[in-house]
Amino acid sequence: MKTKSYVFDACANTLTITKAFADALQNPTSDESKIFRAIKADNPTITICHRTHKTKVGYKNQFNKLTYKNMEAYMEMIPNSTELLKAYNTLKACANLFRKSPYTAVREWFVAQFPKYNEDPMFHLTGVQNVVSIDKYLEEPKEAEEKGA
Repeated sequence: MKTKSYVFDACANTLTITKAFADALQNPTSDESKIFRAIKADNPTITICHRTHKTKVGYKNQFNKLTYKNMEAYMEMIPNSTELLKAYNTLKACANLFRKSPYTAVREWFVAQFPKYNEDPMFHLTGVQNVVSIDKYLEEPKEAEEKGA
C-alpha cells in the first residue's frame, strides 16, 4: 500500500512514514493514528522508517548569487558602465510587460553580456564592453509558448 504520507511494504515488513504522518500520530483520534494501529495490529513486528528527501548530487545553482543588486554593482565597476546600466535598466523596466519572469530576461541578458562572469569575474573589468542588444530578451521564449498552447 502506497500513499504520499506513508508506504507499507509487506515483504520487507516496513512502514515508511513522512514527518507529517509522524506528527499526526501524536493525536490518537487522527486518521493516521487509526491507519497505524490497523497496520500494527496485523504486523506486530513491523519496522518504522522515516522518509527523507532526496538531494540532487552535484547540482549547483550557478545563478545563486546573481541578484539585481549584484548585477548592478558589477556593471558599475566596468569602464562604460553608463551604457550598460542604461540597457540594463531599460530591460529591467520593460521585461515585465513582455515576459512572465522579468528576472529571467534580465539574467539571460546579463549572462550573454558577461559570459565569463562566473569563471573569471575580473575578465570584464579591464576593457570597454560592447552592449548586447536587449531586443531578443524582451520576447517570451518559444518553448514556454508551446507548453502553454
